[in-house]
Amino acid sequence: MSAQTRQYRKPDNSYWLETLKPLHCLLFVLPLLVFFHLGTHQTGLLAEHWLRKILSHFGGTAACLPPLAIVSVLLGQHVFKRDRWEIHPRVLGGMCVESVLWIIPLIAVSHITALIFFAATTQPSSLDQLRVGIGAGIYEEFIFHLLAIGLIMAIFIDGMSAPKVPTAIFAVVATAILFSLSHLNVPPFYASEPFSAHAFVSRIAAGSYLGAIFILRGFGVAVGAHVMWNIYVYVM
Repeated sequence: MSAQTRQYRKPDNSYWLETLKPLHCLLFVLPLLVFFHLGTHQTGLLAEHWLRKILSHFGGTAACLPPLAIVSVLLGQHVFKRDRWEIHPRVLGGMCVESVLWIIPLIAVSHITALIFFAATTQPSSLDQLRVGIGAGIYEEFIFHLLAIGLIMAIFIDGMSAPKVPTAIFAVVATAILFSLSHLNVPPFYASEPFSAHAFVSRIAAGSYLGAIFILRGFGVAVGAHVMWNIYVYVM
């Protein structure tokens, strides 16, 4: 490594690297996860239901398994990477600020697509629905991004030596399409919301955006942005 490369290399404890580490992601997401699960028992959250079905194929049926799966995966990543058990409050605070800032483009995209399709925006009407929105931000990021994008990247990049950037773009777009379809009454998801072009396109845009945040800023910030967007929809 040249002297010039060493000079401009970011330190390992820089904020931008620390936010990507599984331990900080876990500590950032954990209070939201606890709030969601302590607030309600019958959530009706599809993403949590899908995770239960996935876990049931491995013999797990307990209600506590979905949140334990998230905690276990992040702790497993931490141990596998041999990261230090160091917690930096400034990192967690910065992730909160980032989560708010990252929803600004989402707000713009939402208004643009609503204008294009002449669609009215809707919002939840109860505190329970707000909790579901917070849970959705966690579980949808876990399934579509941490698991699905991670699997695609592992197969094509690690297994087949595919180029990183095209593979990342493919993974983001593919999971965004699945994310959008999963909210609609179409096979194989059959959600309660009827299909509409506005909902389909706007969620692909939102899913692609959140997928890009996951790739660039990590799981914790992606969850934070997703949750803050759902809170914004509830408040507005």
